[in-house]
Parts: sequence; structure tokens; C-alpha cells
Amino acid sequence: MFFNDLVSGLGAQDSVAHIGPSVLYDRFQYYRHTAASVFIAEPDPMRAATVYQKLDGKRHVTLLQCAVLSEGRRTDLRRYNFDGVTSLQSLAALQSAFPGLRETAQLVVDVLPVSQLLKQFRPQHRGGDMLVIDCLGEELAILQKIDDEQALSRFQRIVVRTAHGTKADASGLDALTKWLAERHYRDPFLLDGSDASLPVMYFHRNQLSENLAHQTDLVKSLRAEKETQRALLEDANQNAEKAAADMRVAMRLHTAAQDDLKDLQSQYASLFAAKEEQDKLLRQVARKLSYASDYLHRLAVESPEFAGLLEEIQLDDGAQDEFSGQHTQQKSGPESSENKEENA
Repeated sequence: MFFNDLVSGLGAQDSVAHIGPSVLYDRFQYYRHTAASVFIAEPDPMRAATVYQKLDGKRHVTLLQCAVLSEGRRTDLRRYNFDGVTSLQSLAALQSAFPGLRETAQLVVDVLPVSQLLKQFRPQHRGGDMLVIDCLGEELAILQKIDDEQALSRFQRIVVRTAHGTKADASGLDALTKWLAERHYRDPFLLDGSDASLPVMYFHRNQLSENLAHQTDLVKSLRAEKETQRALLEDANQNAEKAAADMRVAMRLHTAAQDDLKDLQSQYASLFAAKEEQDKLLRQVARKLSYASDYLHRLAVESPEFAGLLEEIQLDDGAQDEFSGQHTQQKSGPESSENKEENA
């Protein structure tokens, strides 16, 4: 696989982001292609001028003379006597791989945050863009920021030149490979291994793996939702059974209460009927006693010989006075007084 093959595989709707300071421009030769829109961020003024001359007014390429970092406004650019390690970081640890490496210049350059670079791209995309990172020591931080911006999925192809196997391996090619593999960039390909300390790696997003992971997550989500629904259904069934049991108990209590009420009503009706019967008998006895008393008084009036007998009956018959009540005493009292007056 060659560098230009990556670019030729892009369509007119796809884009490229090339983040420097880089030495890979001639290998990709963007100025010879018109199939994709290209955004080049080159903080080194000398390299930016060289790239601009080769573009020769190509409208599909936008040159940004700035560094691209996760955040910030200004940063230091360090040049070394070995052009391939020009960097935004101090790479003194590379001296183990490059004996005699020394810093030749340092200048302050502008910084374009990753979030602002992403705004240069078209919002609509098919997920086929390409990202080239040739910014030693900043690879993983830039990728992580792109992922934080929810934009990593738009890059199907990722090319990274990184320090490997040296003390400057800060980001770590192994860590970078693992991080990208977790995001479905599997089976990295060594694009350029001419310098083992600065390999150029190519990562391709595995769409099938991504779809499989998505489907797996969906299945897990559906299973979790199913378990949740099952638990809710079991709780609902238990609550329904408890409610039915409580209802049966309540119905039994209600039926027992109704039976007790009917029994009480029956007892009350029986007692009330007995009372009515007793009241009726008492009224009949009272009438008969009243008739007997009136009859005796008339006899006493008509036959004086019965007057003494009547007085003896009234004295001895105390039970009759209690039974007749106060009304009978009041009634018989005046009549006795009148009889005495008449006898007198």
C-alpha cells in the first residue's frame, strides 16, 4: 500500500486533515489530487511556505499556518539539526536513537484547537475521511480530543508517524494501537518502516467490527430491558396476587358483617314483635281491670252491702294498685272520695 493510494481512494465528498509539523507532504502529494478537500495545519513557517508553493493555487487544499493541539492559544516550536524530529515538544530523549541531536531554533506559533479544526469539515459525511497526524508526542492527545468531540467516526483512515522504541515514546505506539483498536481501528499496517524509531502506521476502521459491536450492545440493551420488564412483571403479578388475597379476605369480612347484621336485624324484629305482643296484652289486662273496677264501684253505689267488701278488696289488693300504676290510683282515688261523700 502506497501513500497516494490512500488519497486516490477518497471521493469528492471526503476530506483529509493533515496535522504537522510534518515531513510527509511530498509522499502524499496532495497538490496532484482533486478528489478530496484537504486541510493542512503546518506550524513551521518555512515548511508552510514550501507546501504553499507546491499547491500552485489548488482550491481543494486549505493551508493553515498553525499548530493543532487539544487546547491552547500559543506554543513553542522546536527545530533540531535533524529535520525529521521538528516538534512541539522537547525530544531530548530521542538522542539515544539520533546521536548528536541538538536543538537549533525555537519559535512561538499560534495554536488552533482541535474543535476549531473540525469545524472546517463539512457536517455531512459518509465516514470516509482521512486523518494524518505527524506531530511527535501529541498523537494520542489529539485523537482523544477528536473522540471527545464525537468526530472520530468520520475518519475511516488514520495515518500516524510516532516515536517508538525510544525514551521519547511518551504516547506509546502500543498504547495508541490498543486505544484505536477499542474504537474498531484494527490490524494496523506499517506504511513506512524505513526508520524503526519513527515508524509511519496506517489504521483502518473495521466497519464490520463496529457494526457487530453495535449489534452486540443493542442485544445487551434489549436483554437488560427484557430482564427489567420481567422483574417489573413479576412484581406486578405478586402485587396482583396480594391484592386478590386481600380482596378475598375483605369479601369474607364483608359477608360475615352482613350475616351478623342480618342476625341482629332478625333478633331485633323478634324482640320488637314480642314487645308489641306484651304491650297488647298489658293494654287488654288494663282495660279489663278498669272495667272490673268500674263495675265494682257501681255495685257499691247501688248496693250499700258491697261497700265494705269493696273497701276490703282495695286494702288487700296492693298488687293490683302496683300493676295499674299511678293513673289507676289517680282515677280510683276521686271516685272513692265521691262514693264516700255519697254514702255520707
